[in-house]
Amino acid sequence: MTFTKVILALACLMSGTLVAQEAKVTPLLAKDLTNLPGEEGLMITVEYPPGSSDPIHRHNAHGFIYVLEGSIVTGRHQEALDDWTVDRIVGDRPLCLHTFVVHPARTGHDHKL
Repeated sequence: MTFTKVILALACLMSGTLVAQEAKVTPLLAKDLTNLPGEEGLMITVEYPPGSSDPIHRHNAHGFIYVLEGSIVTGRHQEALDDWTVDRIVGDRPLCLHTFVVHPARTGHDHKL
């Protein structure tokens, strides 16, 4: 079974649900941001089962996404759909609306780091 893994480095503590219930979220690092009192940076990995999807959602933080393996097809605001693949780095601004997120089931050989 192939999983899509994503690392998110978030510039502040987020409220609400980050990803759909099927996803496995593993905290890696939490660090207070000394120049922004009351804020912290988080680094997590997220593993999505193949073929899963996320509901429409937004993040209340800056996000930096790095795809470790697999891919994610996503649409943000009114942008065209985009395929985030291995080694892709993407930045999200606060309140960025994710209108379409699918984690395709891949066959054959996925790239892995």
